[in-house]
Amino acid sequence: MTEVTDTQKLEALKRKADMLGVTYHPSIGMDKLKEKVDEKQASLDKEDPVDAGQVPVLAQGESRMSKRKDASELVRVMVTSRDPNKKDWPGEILSVGNSTVGFFKKYIPYGTEWHIPKIIFNTLRDKKVQVYVPIIDTKGNKSKEPRLINAYNVEVLDPLSADELATLAKAQAASGRIEG
Repeated sequence: MTEVTDTQKLEALKRKADMLGVTYHPSIGMDKLKEKVDEKQASLDKEDPVDAGQVPVLAQGESRMSKRKDASELVRVMVTSRDPNKKDWPGEILSVGNSTVGFFKKYIPYGTEWHIPKIIFNTLRDKKVQVYVPIIDTKGNKSKEPRLINAYNVEVLDPLSADELATLAKAQAASGRIEG
């Protein structure tokens, strides 16, 4: 009877090894296979995507819809680019997102008051660019030193008041941009 349970244990262990992607010889013993499975399981536990922050975990009571609503909340800003490669650009199309809230794609004009989703605002605020600054060392040699700077100046503006919104709505209706 012990032999039957050992065989069943070995078969179950082989199924688990197959699920984990562990390779083994068909005539492997129980102890050796258990070592391989345990080793693979330990390496997977270290690389758990939830613990590593790669998979967003929703707190209790939060839903994807509430996260999406928060990410799509509009922020009134004025954006200017500090990237020397984009100095002549009038603006830029940005696409930002993740697996929880989806993706947002918007055109962001530079130097203009604009409303952008909060998720894009957070990305603009955190984005960096590398620039090279000329320096002179102690021997008088000129060289360039790399530095990371913020890629954008993002000035947060106060939200529009009710009067400003009404004036804007009238102007848009008069010009035919929206149906009044």
